[in-house]
Amino acid sequence: MNFLKRNQVGFTIVELLIVIVVVAILAAITIVAYNGIQNRAKASSAQTAAAQAGKRIMQFSIESGTDTFPANQAAFDGLNISSGSASFQYMANNTTNPRQFCVTATVQDVSFFINNTSQTSPVRGGCPGHGQGGVAAVTNLSVNPRLAVNSSGYFSQTPSNNVQGRAPASGQNNEATYSVSTTVAGQLRIQFLGSAIPVAAGEQIRIAYDLYSSVAFSGLSTEVQFNGTTWQGFAAGAVSVGWGRYSSIVTAPANATSITMAQVLSPSSGVPASANFNITNIMITRGVQTYQMSDGESQNWVWNGTRYNSSSTGPGN
Repeated sequence: MNFLKRNQVGFTIVELLIVIVVVAILAAITIVAYNGIQNRAKASSAQTAAAQAGKRIMQFSIESGTDTFPANQAAFDGLNISSGSASFQYMANNTTNPRQFCVTATVQDVSFFINNTSQTSPVRGGCPGHGQGGVAAVTNLSVNPRLAVNSSGYFSQTPSNNVQGRAPASGQNNEATYSVSTTVAGQLRIQFLGSAIPVAAGEQIRIAYDLYSSVAFSGLSTEVQFNGTTWQGFAAGAVSVGWGRYSSIVTAPANATSITMAQVLSPSSGVPASANFNITNIMITRGVQTYQMSDGESQNWVWNGTRYNSSSTGPGN
């Protein structure tokens, strides 16, 4: 009996692996090329939107007959600038000489800005005080976070006979601090004050600060006062000797409308006499996210009022 021998045709494992690798390489090249095209398109769109905004603002200045720029975000929005997918942030100061404006145009995660000194050439990034790259701006609600020029807004409440005050160049990075040296054993509170912070029921606020302690203890908490009357403490962790960064997440109760002050609070067992404490770099922000310490002196940040005596706003990080 004769058996017919069939030749079976197929791919070897090595050949299949080669094909898979080639396909993967081609896919990677395609994705990189597509992402590059997308990024260039976003950059072009944001740059064009910023340029259009700059031209329209200058046109407004001429047409108004007052040589002024739109006064605020609402006035800028009233210009109805055709922007496609871009969103705008705007600021102006018509009291300076020369008058100033700055507008940030953002398309997804790409931002360009233009101001009164770069009217025809938008620059990548954002204006001072603006969010950029799709990340919203953040505000530090602490009004004197680094004690740069004075100790306004800080005092040691308990015990009242502690040695206290501003200590220049005593912080980790040579910054000023609020300094307390205890003269008697007992509970220690260091308050940092500011304007009432409006809050909504259930809203969360993070309070963070650098604290130096010459003694170790557990049970550090941050106390806040709701509605000007009700005090509540929020855990900040155990304190080690030396410098540390400590923070608490404050959750507003159902009836809360404002937070009026915050305190660094030692445990009820108290601290010994002749202990030393320094506090600086206060960062009070809405939400639970942790941010790098920043204020109106930080890059691309601005004070929202009097320098060293107001909240400040800048790009999130």
